[in-house]
Amino acid sequence: MELRFNQTAIQTNEDGSMTVSGYVNKTETKSKMLGRNQKFKEVIKRGAWQRAIDKAEEIHFLAEHDKSKILASTRNGSLELREDDQGLYMEATISPTSWGKDYHQLIKDGILQNMSFGFRSVKDAWRNMGSHFERTVNELDLFEVSVVRDPAYASSSICARGIDLVEDIEIPNIQEVKEVKDMNKKALIELRNELLEESQTLETRGLTNDLEYEQLKSRIKDIDMQLKKYEAKEVRNNMIDILNGADEKIDEKRGFEAFLKSHFNSEEVRAITTSAVPGQLVVPTSIADEIVKKLEEVAPLFSLSKKFPSVSGRLDVLKETDIGGAQWLDEMENATVQDFAMEKVTLEQKRLTAAVELSQNMINDAGFDIVAYVVDLVAQRIANALNRAIINGNGVKQPQGFLTATLPSDSNVTTAAIGEIDTDDILGLFNSMNPQLVEGAVFIMNRSTFNTVSKLKDGNNNYYLVDMKNGNGYKYYTVLGLPVQISDVMPDILTGNKAIALVNLGRAYGTLVKKGIEVKHISGDTQQALRGSQLIVADMYLDGKVINDQAVKLLKIK
Repeated sequence: MELRFNQTAIQTNEDGSMTVSGYVNKTETKSKMLGRNQKFKEVIKRGAWQRAIDKAEEIHFLAEHDKSKILASTRNGSLELREDDQGLYMEATISPTSWGKDYHQLIKDGILQNMSFGFRSVKDAWRNMGSHFERTVNELDLFEVSVVRDPAYASSSICARGIDLVEDIEIPNIQEVKEVKDMNKKALIELRNELLEESQTLETRGLTNDLEYEQLKSRIKDIDMQLKKYEAKEVRNNMIDILNGADEKIDEKRGFEAFLKSHFNSEEVRAITTSAVPGQLVVPTSIADEIVKKLEEVAPLFSLSKKFPSVSGRLDVLKETDIGGAQWLDEMENATVQDFAMEKVTLEQKRLTAAVELSQNMINDAGFDIVAYVVDLVAQRIANALNRAIINGNGVKQPQGFLTATLPSDSNVTTAAIGEIDTDDILGLFNSMNPQLVEGAVFIMNRSTFNTVSKLKDGNNNYYLVDMKNGNGYKYYTVLGLPVQISDVMPDILTGNKAIALVNLGRAYGTLVKKGIEVKHISGDTQQALRGSQLIVADMYLDGKVINDQAVKLLKIK
């Protein structure tokens, strides 16, 4: 058995019961330096604890690893162990034996603060870090957890009782442990940062002449050389990509820009012209792809939805309306079929068009990237229309919005007060959604409603519903930890309609996309000639509907 010790925040219950709780170990967190002969740090992988708990017949909570002093046990449920997002958590109701009362008092007084656990590694992986090794434990057997006075006492008491205690870990042969050359770039950078931090610690302590410091510096130098090899390889691959395809995209962009400037007979324009209609140009695929890429950025509701590609422009999707049920029956009683209740939802292509008209003077005199300007303008117009339709589209010429869809009555949560929203209303909306659907959900409301929500306070007169977070390179608002999307088509509180939506779009809303955006450029017709302008028309064929009622919750103003 291997022992590990933690200075943990073990606490007693304030209600007078002999209950203690705390974290035994934090997963995905590196330990302090371990080992006597060969030094190593250790990480317990997420999920390892729960698997160990599930397969163990019984696990005891002991006083200082003394098997004769059991404080609690999983055998009778007095010891509860579970793994959460932080690590191995224990909660124990100590049996009121004489030693149980004594140890509970010592924990309560803060004299005993160390937790220890005994385990056996079943499956682990080692990595050579130069000055030490790193061990990742993926599978283990958990024997017991203990509250201890200090590591030395616990170790000696175990040895005195003849328990098979592993004093030092056998590390695999150095040739079998992954070297720097086998690590990917991300792992190398992480390792370099860790070694650099250790070397700086030694520098602070004035140990620059120490052998360990020299080993760290040598290891960092090896990593720097390997990183340079990776960078050189990336540069070489990028150059190959440019030779294989990037030049073609550059030529297409130049040809499109030349067409905009009416250089119809130029070599660049002739290379990209595919339309037989004079004065028309089917915009190159690379330009249309840029619009689609931009659309994903500026149409967040569309990008979050579940997408179904379609060639024919029509698709039937099954929509689950009832999960069905099980039955309690007597022996020999016939069961009745309790199938999932499903209904068919048909998605049929609808045309979404954005037209941008540019004057010839502006195109010729533009001191900026006119192609990028067109891409941004077209994508923004399509995105605005698409986001609005997902919320309140009429379902005829537009996709069906989740506000206009026919939803079950339990999709609506009504506010307690007339014409107002309070904190309990927001919490009620949040709690009405199945926890499995909450992850990935977003709040959707207009600016005025968000202003009201951001000013709500808790019982201590503190603002707490709204927070600001950083992600994907930009800042965004959250409510109760979920992102907020602001849309001016959401109803206002004063209208008495559904002012706030909580929607998991990836589960709730399906969009059919027949194909990417098709862009045409028109300059040679009579109207454009008379106006001295050029017209760019973008067409997209798609549809959208609610495909999971349970993933849509709406706050209705009373």
